[in-house]
Amino acid sequence: MTFNKIRLEQTPVAAKRLAVAALLGSMLLTSLSNGAGALVASADSPPVTLIDAHSAWSYSDTDTDLFGDAATDFRSRDFDDSAWLSGPQPIGYPAAETDNGAFGRISEVGSLVANRANPNAYITYYLRTGFSVSGIADISALNARIHFDDGYNMYLNGHLIDSMYMPADAGHGTAANYVGEAKESASQRAVDLTAYRQYLVEGDGNVISVDLHNRDQNSSDIYWGMTLNATYSEAGEPDPEPGAEADPDATPAQVNVHMGDDPATQANFTFTTIKPSPSVVTIDGTAYEGESSVGASDKYFHKVAVSGLSPDTEYSYAVGEAPNVFEGGFKTAPEYGSKDSFRFIYLADTQVSSTTNAEALGATLAEVANMDPDFVYLAGDITDTATSESQWEGMFKNSGAFPEGGQEMFGSYLIAAIQGNHDNNTSNRHINAPAQQGNIVYSFDYGPATFVMLNLEAARSDATARASQKEFLTAAVNEAKARGQWVAVGFHKSLYTGASHITDSDVIEARTYWCPVFAQLDVDFVLQGHDHVYSRGFVNEDGTKAMDAPEGASVSDPENAPLYMIGGHAGGLKWYSMKNYAVTPGDPLIPGYAFLDVDSANPAHNEDGRGSDSKQEQVIVELEVSEEKVDINCYMFKYDTASDTITTQKYLYDSLTVMKAGDPEDPEEPGEARTTASISGPATASVRGGQEIEYVVSYANLVNANAFETGVEYDAGKLEFVRAESLADGTVLSSVVTTDGGIDLITGLSQPISAESQDVAKFVFKVRADAQLGQTTVSLVKADTVNATMDDGAILASADVQAEITGGASTSITDDVPDVPGDMNDDGEFTLADLSMALGRYQSTDAADLSEYDLNGDGVVDTADFIIICLNIRTGA
Repeated sequence: MTFNKIRLEQTPVAAKRLAVAALLGSMLLTSLSNGAGALVASADSPPVTLIDAHSAWSYSDTDTDLFGDAATDFRSRDFDDSAWLSGPQPIGYPAAETDNGAFGRISEVGSLVANRANPNAYITYYLRTGFSVSGIADISALNARIHFDDGYNMYLNGHLIDSMYMPADAGHGTAANYVGEAKESASQRAVDLTAYRQYLVEGDGNVISVDLHNRDQNSSDIYWGMTLNATYSEAGEPDPEPGAEADPDATPAQVNVHMGDDPATQANFTFTTIKPSPSVVTIDGTAYEGESSVGASDKYFHKVAVSGLSPDTEYSYAVGEAPNVFEGGFKTAPEYGSKDSFRFIYLADTQVSSTTNAEALGATLAEVANMDPDFVYLAGDITDTATSESQWEGMFKNSGAFPEGGQEMFGSYLIAAIQGNHDNNTSNRHINAPAQQGNIVYSFDYGPATFVMLNLEAARSDATARASQKEFLTAAVNEAKARGQWVAVGFHKSLYTGASHITDSDVIEARTYWCPVFAQLDVDFVLQGHDHVYSRGFVNEDGTKAMDAPEGASVSDPENAPLYMIGGHAGGLKWYSMKNYAVTPGDPLIPGYAFLDVDSANPAHNEDGRGSDSKQEQVIVELEVSEEKVDINCYMFKYDTASDTITTQKYLYDSLTVMKAGDPEDPEEPGEARTTASISGPATASVRGGQEIEYVVSYANLVNANAFETGVEYDAGKLEFVRAESLADGTVLSSVVTTDGGIDLITGLSQPISAESQDVAKFVFKVRADAQLGQTTVSLVKADTVNATMDDGAILASADVQAEITGGASTSITDDVPDVPGDMNDDGEFTLADLSMALGRYQSTDAADLSEYDLNGDGVVDTADFIIICLNIRTGA
């Protein structure tokens, strides 16, 4: 271990201190057996240097993971670092790196550590230094000066005492949350560590340990320099007398209560104080102690994990110690396995960036408290700049009409938060979310629902994190589905949305990866943020619309098609608009936002013909969850930051009820599952060549059904009806009646069928040559069948069944050339030019030719294929 020695002949401050000691006779120089020195001074003495600007440190720059157990963890006092390199600070690279302050350029006075050229720079370096101290009981102040790049955690004798831009539970591969430069003010700190003098030990053996982190593997520099001073006094501060007035600087602020790993029994408290203060939460007379360390703005950041609580219980709590106390309350989740209904609030993008934004958010959060939910879900971008402490302060308290709206909400309800692209993975230490599979990746059970919170920001550029989150999600969803739970997945960046981020490159990449996963796992709800609009739609694995669910509808939860939602914008920062976009190959998306039923950014979806980017209203989404259904209500109101008033009162913008489909195999749910019907069709079709397109109607949960009446409506201005036919085996009756824009097909079967899913009818249309480009929808308007009572194959009785219709099918009409077999030159027409190209491949068996010209699929290009082309030429098909 490297121990720092105070050499008076080389240290002007120490020399001055010695002169003061000689003059006043009140300073003691204690000699230690290893040659290190510590100074103990009187109440009037200046600070004593324990670690100076160029003291020696031991360091590990080998990219070796040194987080471990008590024997192998670099933070332990007893850790053996004798094999490490050592040298004076500042420590880092490159050689020219400097802080323009007390520590200087590495090449001149410091130690250069090993590094690899980016993009393979080491993420983590480890540093340790020892010092000696005497008279700990008389220390009245312990102060550090730190210059760093990019982030760090610092420990005194194994206890975390200070951290910047890093999670407290960082590991070897954890990157810093901030791109810093040692010469910048944000990377130069004066830190009051007085609250941690309890961790000092008398004499030799005190150790400061640091894990120092780069922002990413592209980092071009890293830097560390630190001084530590102690001030001595004969008398400490007296304990507060009973009835003493509270000290605002020692009273907890920015208090919030996050879900623990099990929200029925655990809660994670965080709060800040300006002065040192106990990290304690008192609930029903029981005091729970936590820990604190110095963070942004030199505040003390406290976190306290509370466990052993009773499920479904309302608690009152006190944070801090009298007279400096904050009081609040919260309710724990129902007991694991409970099917009790509950209600929660879904807020997207609180995103405080300025005083006016904070005032608007204060109004939103005050209204959330008035609605009194069971908990609040925050869908990321909690502030605009995660490292801005002034933004965090504005979120909890503001200067508007609802100044306590933030603190009232955060102090009164459990929250469940995720990381957005404007956040870092510690929420700047203000929010303590679980880290079950990496920071801010967790799941929890709440009544009849399971929530899985992913961190797509962490997974965006890290294939390992993405794979581990997928594994975590899969296990959580499968377990929840086995128990009949609703499943909601939460993350920030919106994959299906109604506004302009829809084709961002990272969104496309995430959508391509995650959306098939969500569909295959049969996730029910995907709760997103990011695009500052309110939108929703049930989306299939391929990006097509799964069903129609207009405002006010009650629909059956479709299989393998989650409801993708964006929760609007809770603050007052910005609103996004729609964009005209093209779909790139391989992207599971369809044009024109056609996968959505409601989109506040779309003027056509709003009665006043204005988009949300024009109206600029705050959004609160309320979800009430029971075992049988989920009721969704979206409320909006307008808070005018200029006048500091609510100018449009809260109103219901959208509502939807999602019913859970029955399970005939569930012994606790007797009877048969509801019969449903849906229609599917192509995502796109072309006006060129009068392309034919097909729509298929499927019925689900059929029981002894042998008769069907299926009706659809379509836009006769864009589509021309060609034919309708039955797809069910054993059809003996098929009767079609057409009207202008409507078709009715009655089908009769020779034998009743029972099936979980059955394609029953096909409707074929041709795109009109004069059709306007854009979206068209074929709607399923009638889906009637029967449920027959059978005995030895004979029908004894039959009851009419009206199937629950679960959606329509939307198709985007384009002028693209359709891919039609036989149209060899892809011009949308059949001519002799197509025959000419095919004749040139006569008797070819080449794979490429077969895929293009073997129209009858017999493995050779021959006259049979040419005849098909001739028929197309003659008929103009």
